[in-house]
Amino acid sequence: MSYNGQHTLPGECLHWTDDVVQSVGFELWQFAGAHSWEEMKDYCRNPDNDTAIWCYDKRKYQQDGSLKRLYCNVTECCKWGPE
Repeated sequence: MSYNGQHTLPGECLHWTDDVVQSVGFELWQFAGAHSWEEMKDYCRNPDNDTAIWCYDKRKYQQDGSLKRLYCNVTECCKWGPE
């Protein structure tokens, strides 16, 4: 499932442009509807077809330097669609 909306967890997600997130190795084409890294900000995404949309946990990274996924709860109102 892909997601192209603007749902985020305010203050809890790392930006997709952060160096540590970029080092994971995702490619821009893996993000549905994305034209640039900057436009994705800290929005929840699903670049690897996980079971739900997610972002990287900012607090966990600040605590111990590890990247952990935070899963985002999205209501039916939001934009879901095929990749």
